[in-house]
Amino acid sequence: MRKIIAAIFCFVIALGCHHHKTEPSRRPSLKGTAEIIIDSVFLRDTDSLHQFAAAARSAKYRQSFELDRSLSGNGIYKKLDSMPEIVSSFKKEGDTAARRSSAVDYYTTTRSVFEGREHYGSAGAKDLYDCRAYLQNDTLRISIGTHLGFGDSGLNIWIIRDWFVMMPYRSFCVITDRSCEPLNVPLWQRLMLNRKSYSIGDSLYGYLSFGAVYYDAMGNPSGQKAKGFFRALIKNADR
Repeated sequence: MRKIIAAIFCFVIALGCHHHKTEPSRRPSLKGTAEIIIDSVFLRDTDSLHQFAAAARSAKYRQSFELDRSLSGNGIYKKLDSMPEIVSSFKKEGDTAARRSSAVDYYTTTRSVFEGREHYGSAGAKDLYDCRAYLQNDTLRISIGTHLGFGDSGLNIWIIRDWFVMMPYRSFCVITDRSCEPLNVPLWQRLMLNRKSYSIGDSLYGYLSFGAVYYDAMGNPSGQKAKGFFRALIKNADR
């Protein structure tokens, strides 16, 4: 079984690397089959995938992003203009000027054991996530998720020069002795941005497609899927 899982993983990685610069809506969908395969792999054997996992600082899964300077003209942003931003602990009360920053559909599949049987659950978080972007030296971090100060979760996109890597994140409200560095197996990742480089104060527009098996600081695996458009104003990470 593990050899089969490894072979399927390599097949899906090959699909993820087969991409070219096209509009998201016109791109041929190779991922539909891949997503079905990955769901099956996650439900069957995440232990075999763990050997492929890497930390966010690893260069193992770095790849180049796509450039589309007309991305800000996509009609999705007009829809976001009519929606208020997601409320978080960092948003001032009464501030209704902020417009929705994320239209990313995000799904997490988890596995647990109950009454001697494994149970699986899938949950979407589109209406809970916002988008923020921080620049520090030559590293840009785009964060799509919850920013409540406790129990946060979502997806970080790390960009250094011409390459990027995506990494889910999840923080815990409890203190435990059982902790390790979060690891990730990106089964596919695609990123499109409106600029090749950014400075503090620039407006960022982007599109992503992502699928992975993620191992959090407790070592618990979860399936992660994200797809959609986002935007943010670049801020200084030191402030």
